Amino acid sequence: MKYKLMKYNGELHLLLSVGDIKILSMDEARRYVFDFDSVELPVGPDMAHIFDDYEGELLISLGDDGDLTVHNSQFLRELAKPSEFPYFTVPEYAAAHDKKGSIIRRLCGEGRIEGAVQVGATWLIPKNAVYPDDRRAGRDMSKRYQK
Repeated sequence: MKYKLMKYNGELHLLLSVGDIKILSMDEARRYVFDFDSVELPVGPDMAHIFDDYEGELLISLGDDGDLTVHNSQFLRELAKPSEFPYFTVPEYAAAHDKKGSIIRRLCGEGRIEGAVQVGATWLIPKNAVYPDDRRAGRDMSKRYQK
């Protein structure tokens, strides 16, 4: 056994065959599970037997033969979910700034919303993008384009 990924007290514990235990974040766990063939594991005497009585729920294990075994399919589904999507769509961004979608699309097309990218017909706007200032000097037109 090269490693076991276990859940113990709400934390993800990686038990390595050399006797090490690491506490992982969800992103680190994704790397060990989905990129398991490219992760370098420490080499040493096989001490996997010391973890036989380890308390916790066995989620995933990687055998010496390189086969990944899923012991909890619910955890695998949770692990497969992408981390928080860092973009707004036009309707989401418009709602967050109390504006109309057509105005947001126009601003994206003009390049006035920094970081906005177009994928096909859809604009993706970074969640940390700042709504641009009104370029018309001396006039407060902000209420004109509200919903």
